[in-house]
Amino acid sequence: MKKTAIVGAIIAVIGVILFSIGLGRNGLKSIYWDNGFKINHTVTKTVSFKKVTDIDINAATTGPIMIERGDTPEVIIKTSKSRPVTTSVSDGKLNVTAKQHSGFQLHGFSFEYDDYSHSNVTIMIPKNMKLNTVTTAGDSTVIVKDVSVKTIVNNGDNDINLSNMSLADMLTIQSSSSGGDGDVTLNNVAAKGLTLSAYDDVTIANSRFNAQDSTVQSQDGDITFHQNDWRNVSASSSDGDINFNQQKIHQTFKATTTDGDIMGVVSPDKGVSIQTHVSDGDSTIFGFSRNSYGSTTGNQIYDLSSTDGDVGITR
Repeated sequence: MKKTAIVGAIIAVIGVILFSIGLGRNGLKSIYWDNGFKINHTVTKTVSFKKVTDIDINAATTGPIMIERGDTPEVIIKTSKSRPVTTSVSDGKLNVTAKQHSGFQLHGFSFEYDDYSHSNVTIMIPKNMKLNTVTTAGDSTVIVKDVSVKTIVNNGDNDINLSNMSLADMLTIQSSSSGGDGDVTLNNVAAKGLTLSAYDDVTIANSRFNAQDSTVQSQDGDITFHQNDWRNVSASSSDGDINFNQQKIHQTFKATTTDGDIMGVVSPDKGVSIQTHVSDGDSTIFGFSRNSYGSTTGNQIYDLSSTDGDVGITR
């Protein structure tokens, strides 16, 4: 009995030593189940493609999906073998898809259900390639930078981020009725006008839409404007606040919220007209409790309405 215990202890010590050697030589591998146990590892690849006019993305990633300026059209993918990302091109459309394995993943000593989240995708678009539509599904952050896109359709729970974009057309960003959760952020974007519908928060900064009328809608989020240039703009939120600092308005700025506050900064210049409509809240303009300022025939008209909230304008 004593001899058996000694042999067992020796075997255990040898096992610990061998385990330590294996661990030191990167022997601890992540494995996943896909009709049998398989060893996981990082996969990095670049896929080239020819001219496309549309992009369709169906993927759930914690890393962003980037669409940005590049010298050659290509997709750069960094993911894991257990979470493969595939691409294809058909009829001028680039399709990016994250395939899905069933089962779980074992990383070290911990288990996690395979949610295909650890992937980064970068789509490079040359300067001479113009995009008509980008359609997204899944759950990701989609970033478009230095690339012109006419229409973005959000069919999933995606955050949309656009920056440094110049478009000689109307810009349309829409969320589908069956999905479309996520925030929308625009910075340094120029187009003739903007039609935007979102479910969550909307932030627009340093952007110009001064050739045609614009509409901005959020179903369940706040709307925030920073230093933009508008011809006419109508902003509305069903359940959120609307905030804006100094805007350049060529004609009319209209803001409506059902359940939220409207707070803004307006310079009391000649030609500025402010009209507020409050059902259940306070209205304050330049430090005074009132519902109007300036002439109703002004050339910069602010029309602000809140059903259940306050309206406050400062200079």
